Amino acid sequence: MKKTQASILIIDDQEDILFASKMALKKHFEHIYTLAEPKKAITLLAENEIDVVLLDMNYRIGFEDGREGIYMLREIKTLSPNTLVILMTAFGKVETAVEGLKLGAYDYILKPWDNDKLLEVVKSAVAESRKTRKKSEKDNNTERFFTGESAVITKAYNLAGKVANTDANVLILGENGTGKYVLAHYIHTHSNRAAKPVIHVDLGALYENIFES
Repeated sequence: MKKTQASILIIDDQEDILFASKMALKKHFEHIYTLAEPKKAITLLAENEIDVVLLDMNYRIGFEDGREGIYMLREIKTLSPNTLVILMTAFGKVETAVEGLKLGAYDYILKPWDNDKLLEVVKSAVAESRKTRKKSEKDNNTERFFTGESAVITKAYNLAGKVANTDANVLILGENGTGKYVLAHYIHTHSNRAAKPVIHVDLGALYENIFES
């Protein structure tokens, strides 16, 4: 059976859940990532193009209100808008999952799940994620700042698009003339601060006595 070229991230603090869900999905999708610590998801999402996230709602014993899951849902949707999130929750916590749907989650699945149902929901989410991503890439192609369609240029734009929606500090490295300012301008144009001015300061052109000011 040919696997679908898709990347799935599963986030849950229970190793048996991570193992069971990975076993159920790895036959059907090319890349399956698992994380027991939700905080590590931010780095993984910044470095990889994830189509679908299976996200547990609770991560600490004694905390069963699903607020951690809601927080992570917001973070994922901000960092990677084209990634679709499927919430995983126990039967008695459906109300929190419904709140998650209102905040942008694609769907939810109850634990323990039926493998056929899990696969059906994930397949649907992958198809929708690809559709959304294609539309986003088509829109971005009309605003390209660099010329080129190579894998490296595409990866640079994808990463720039992700960090543009965050408050992260960004360091762009490169030799003179490689387009560092151009990429910085692209990030600013696609950020929440796009309507505000961007100030370009050439430190190499500043005299030492006015550097501090």
